[in-house]
Amino acid sequence: MKKRAFFAILLLGGLIMIGLTGCGENKNSREWIENKVSEVSRVYPTENLFDLFKQFPEGFEIRSTDTYDETKDYSRYQKIDLVGNAETQEITGTFKRIEARGNPYEEKMLLESRIVYTEKGLEFLNPEVSKDDLFYDGFLFQKLELNKAVLSRFELKKTYYNWETGDASITYKNVNSKIIQDYFHIQSSESLDLFISADHSATIGYEYGYPVVFDGENISCELPYKHFDDNVGIDIFNNNSKRISVSGVQIKYSLVADDGILRLTKEGEQGEFILKPVPNNLRNKEFCPANEHLTMQIAAQVYGIPTAPNGLCFFQDGTPAYFVRRFDLSEKGKLQKEDFASLAGLTRKNGGSDYKYDNLAYEEFAGIIDKYSSVPQVDKLRFFELILFNFVYSNGDAHLKNFSLLEEKKGRFRLSPAYDLLNTHLHINDGIFAMSKGLFVNPEPDYFGGASAVTGKTFYHFGLKIGLPERLVNSCLEKYSKIYELTDQLIEHSFLSKELKKQYRLMYKSRVGSYLSVIE
Repeated sequence: MKKRAFFAILLLGGLIMIGLTGCGENKNSREWIENKVSEVSRVYPTENLFDLFKQFPEGFEIRSTDTYDETKDYSRYQKIDLVGNAETQEITGTFKRIEARGNPYEEKMLLESRIVYTEKGLEFLNPEVSKDDLFYDGFLFQKLELNKAVLSRFELKKTYYNWETGDASITYKNVNSKIIQDYFHIQSSESLDLFISADHSATIGYEYGYPVVFDGENISCELPYKHFDDNVGIDIFNNNSKRISVSGVQIKYSLVADDGILRLTKEGEQGEFILKPVPNNLRNKEFCPANEHLTMQIAAQVYGIPTAPNGLCFFQDGTPAYFVRRFDLSEKGKLQKEDFASLAGLTRKNGGSDYKYDNLAYEEFAGIIDKYSSVPQVDKLRFFELILFNFVYSNGDAHLKNFSLLEEKKGRFRLSPAYDLLNTHLHINDGIFAMSKGLFVNPEPDYFGGASAVTGKTFYHFGLKIGLPERLVNSCLEKYSKIYELTDQLIEHSFLSKELKKQYRLMYKSRVGSYLSVIE
């Protein structure tokens, strides 16, 4: 059984000055990073959560996730999210116990309740849930002391500092103590690593918010290579072209996880992950990995879209790269996967150089689902949601090869988890849709708003056109016509630059507020 816990506390507003700054600092050193992350001592230990209001008068958030049971078929985890309201001095939130399964990814809610923190501890508003359902007694930060003196005694595993973003992290190995062992119910022979990360806002003194992760089985975010030469084999393209496949202009590498380290596959070895380094010749190219990781996480965390598991990793010189786990692999071997270009019988030879973009409208994508999916109505709803998501988050590269059907069981095919999601507008000057023909085979003028603008009305007609019930179309439109706080939080804590965070946020809010919300 894998033991894992995640804790993060965020200061909402206010300024905190931390550490020392100056020229000539070795920011990749243990001393410098510990000066930054030692601010966790403001939280560890805090037995009474109301005391956190003294440290964070503007309010705070607590997020705790524990994986308590994990097999090759499923993972079961427990989530506690709390918000400390500075005005009311109340601490409230939610408790969830979830079972997740893959291929295709599905979540099942096992237990759920609103919760309130009182002087007696956590109280559950759902009478069917009680403290007995908690796997751990409170939060680890209520019992464990973490400060600079404590951290300095841990055995160092690695340090990391990104000179471009200002993000820093430090990992310690074998941090077991009686408190940790008792809390996680582990034997003294088992070991846990401690990972603490601080984004640039923390390292330069703007705000506090450190994820603290205890993990007994971890994949390192540092690649065992200085860098790749990604000048070799990249196609020549026009930076302003509307026909650029952002995901397709970069070299991709095959990786395996070897004792927690991602490395290149050897001859005859089946890769588990795909690595996408920084591409060449794109605007803001160094932020492509962060962009894709952020957009994929928003899809999964905010909207619940099944996505390929993914993450950010870094070369030893600090250069970022995006990696994604292959979803076409199972314990029994490789699953059959067919992209929509293949299913439509389109190639460069019969469809032209831009065959991925020029030959079909998205309405015809739904026809492919009708023809080949084992559950076409379910998959068309997922497809409809992806089209809305790509619009809201300015992904202008959702072409034929970025949609696939995946073998679920022998002879049964489902729409695959989403992949290659990113805000392409940050890197190229592209259009609203990747496909030249847009949404419809035969568009009607009344499908659009003023000046032929794409609006909520456009997607309403599109949903009906592909055969979805009106109530589901309206429900999906309502879902994507809202602004979610979590989206802003994920943007803020991403590895995008400050300016790109601003652009990303403005783009998606403009799409929602100025276009998608227009129905009539």
